[in-house]
Amino acid sequence: MPLGRVGRSVFAAVASGATITIAACNALVGNGDIQFAMEAGPDDATTGGDDHDDAAAIDVAPSPPDDVDLRADGQPDALASDDGGCPADSKSCSSRCVRLDDPGYGCGSKACNPCELANANAACAPPAVDGGDGGDGGDGGDEGGGALECVPLCKANHGDCNRDPLDGCEIDTSADLYNCGACGHDCSDLPHVAGNVACVAGVCTFDKSSCAPGYGICSTNPDDGCDTVISDPAHCGGCNTPCSDPGFPYCSPTGNAAQPFACTSGCGAGLSLCGASCVNEKGDPGHCGGCNTQCGPVAGGTPTCGGGGSCGFTCNANDHLCGTGAGSSCAANNDPTSCGIGAACTKCAAPANATATCTGGMACGYACNPNAHACGLACPLDSDPDNCGALCGTNCPGPTAGSGAATCLGNACAITCAAGATLCGSACINEQTDGANCGGCGTTCAAGQACSGGTCVCNASSCPDGCCDASGACQSKSCGTGGATCALGCPATLPEASSLALWLVGDTYSAASGKWLDQSGRHADASCSGCPTAVASAAIGHQALSFNGAQYFTLSDPRMQYATQSWTILLVANPDPDAMSNAQLIAFSNGSNVIGLQRSGAASDVLFQLLPGASTNSLVAPNAWGGGGASGWEWITANVDASAASLSVSGAGGPAGAIGTPASVDYLSSYLGTDPSQTLDYTGQIAEVVVFTADLSAASVASVEAYLSSRYGGL
Repeated sequence: MPLGRVGRSVFAAVASGATITIAACNALVGNGDIQFAMEAGPDDATTGGDDHDDAAAIDVAPSPPDDVDLRADGQPDALASDDGGCPADSKSCSSRCVRLDDPGYGCGSKACNPCELANANAACAPPAVDGGDGGDGGDGGDEGGGALECVPLCKANHGDCNRDPLDGCEIDTSADLYNCGACGHDCSDLPHVAGNVACVAGVCTFDKSSCAPGYGICSTNPDDGCDTVISDPAHCGGCNTPCSDPGFPYCSPTGNAAQPFACTSGCGAGLSLCGASCVNEKGDPGHCGGCNTQCGPVAGGTPTCGGGGSCGFTCNANDHLCGTGAGSSCAANNDPTSCGIGAACTKCAAPANATATCTGGMACGYACNPNAHACGLACPLDSDPDNCGALCGTNCPGPTAGSGAATCLGNACAITCAAGATLCGSACINEQTDGANCGGCGTTCAAGQACSGGTCVCNASSCPDGCCDASGACQSKSCGTGGATCALGCPATLPEASSLALWLVGDTYSAASGKWLDQSGRHADASCSGCPTAVASAAIGHQALSFNGAQYFTLSDPRMQYATQSWTILLVANPDPDAMSNAQLIAFSNGSNVIGLQRSGAASDVLFQLLPGASTNSLVAPNAWGGGGASGWEWITANVDASAASLSVSGAGGPAGAIGTPASVDYLSSYLGTDPSQTLDYTGQIAEVVVFTADLSAASVASVEAYLSSRYGGL
């Protein structure tokens, strides 16, 4: 960190010429009898800056885009929205993808407001570790990891001397006494310069009138100060005026301020010859009270000789007297540890995150440290979420959910999540377990899935009342429960599962509810008024519904899923061999068009019929009504589309052929069991009904039949 003579360079004030001094005895006694060899002295030392070309500011940054209004209002950056599909090195600002390192839209992933830095063009860089001279280019320091921040690329004659990017390039290096031409280049304490010094065009500037008594300017480098003793015969009164004439071998004071020393033939009254120089032992600090008594150097001041040969000092123009009596000293006008004149000299105090300052040697103050800013009498950190960026009372919000804390990053409000959590939007979530953000923000697990190890899975916890199919989806409990693997052939897992329109399972029926709930997901529940009785069938190991001839279900059609010309119907049933002629199992109808399964007259056959259909509009499975062996249970499979139809019972090969094309209508008047508009009363039991509005492939039909056979005791 570049420092001024005392304290941080940013805190230095340009000192005025007024200082408190102890009067010096610089009386020069002349003698009219003494002859002087007079020469013109050196020019006034308003020296140039030949040795400081490297201090010139370099404007290296391009101007920001024309459409970016860079203001200097100190506002914290607006937050960027979620990435909006932008590439990894970009962010979304106002529905546009912009680079993270574009200062026209702030720096880093959270900011969108443009970087606004005084006296500088802006760039984006990792936070710098304080590590060197900031200079006019704003460089120096090591890169920090993580977020980008706005950094200044200083314009000509300006420097970021406090290394705080928020205030840009705060120092005018063309005129600042303590940062002249470059940060840390201090003009206030040049060798043997007791009077006024200024910084002009980035160069320390003073003339010979500012030199301590007995010194002059011979160097062209202003940093050398008043570098030459001009009371010595080698440089008597000037840089190139040696007392080489044997007739004028001594260097003596003249009493003429314009030419204070000259070669002479001898010493005048009141002067003593010390070596080859004529001196006033009562006023010359180099020979105070005697030729060999030299007053010691004084930090920030110039030694004096007075009181008949007593050493003292005066403070230089850019210093002030601190303390009284023998304990007094000279302190720099910007020294906060010694601020105030004489007895009032004290150490300045500063609040937290601030550095004390002293202005003009008299006024204590403070300046907030880099990465802090002023709020009333305090200096909160720029990263303080309650005072984010350059504002006071920002009060950044914390996460809307999860464990984390409000933070301020890159001068913009942000949220830092606790270990193991990830910020998704404004919430801190665990991507390993959060079903709405599983393995990444926005990755949502399907219904019946849980997030485990960052992957959506189906298990007993997520699917307690169902089974898990091969894709990891939770299916109906009719295919298994407790998150077990769904049974092979389960209707909900077939390739044609999207056409599953109705699925009624006896185990799910409760007569008290007046409904048989559909398991297909289409909510095509069957409703009843005089409802069948639920019975436990030992023969099949499951609950079945017993119909007495007067009972039936109305099949609802909430999504018009029955408006189809392709059908596959499967039933697990135990038809009563004594049921009435033409007893109806199931029928889909709109009044004039019917697709149904029923008894074929009084015969022990199952009839699959399409009305109006073709001239041959039905298929018959002989001896299939109530022909399910000793138990009477069987499964019945029927399908039809525009090209063909088939009918089989319990896997036995059955009839097939064209029976016509189902009408392209919505079969709104559909019933299971007795059709209330006809006297086709069904008696017997039904355990399961599966209806697809598609003609299933032979493989799918075989798979479902195997599933039904296994489920119901090997029918």
